[in-house]
Amino acid sequence: MRLGQIMGRYDASMSDTPPWQTELGNLKRVLELLDNAVGLAQSRTLNHVEILGLIKAFDLCYKLAWRALRDLLRNTNPTMRGSRDVFRVALHYGLLEDGDMWMKMVDSRSRTMYVYDESVARDLSRAIASDYLPLLKDLVEFLRDL
Repeated sequence: MRLGQIMGRYDASMSDTPPWQTELGNLKRVLELLDNAVGLAQSRTLNHVEILGLIKAFDLCYKLAWRALRDLLRNTNPTMRGSRDVFRVALHYGLLEDGDMWMKMVDSRSRTMYVYDESVARDLSRAIASDYLPLLKDLVEFLRDL
């Protein structure tokens, strides 16, 4: 299937901007905040409240990433329900690489509700910085070039 078929037809009469591009714009803004938080964490030890902010920025990036992909891929698989489905379809069509890491991100995102435990929060913030931030940056770069 060609990329044009994946993207489907967009009815420009509804809006000037396809929904996935709106999500991408929001993702770029929040990703910059996450990148700044990770940079701060690399320069000094964050307190628990700061770690919570870093995790919240990741949570927002995650949500915007899967929603942008969902909107982009809507015509290929209208039965996609959640982020795991969306990421699997995106992997199938070659829009994402490193499927294991994306699925690890899905699992980690479900742990964000347990960040009241400081050790969980610290572990999650390390995974965000080392593993998930690069994936999200690659996704933004790929989508920006479409």
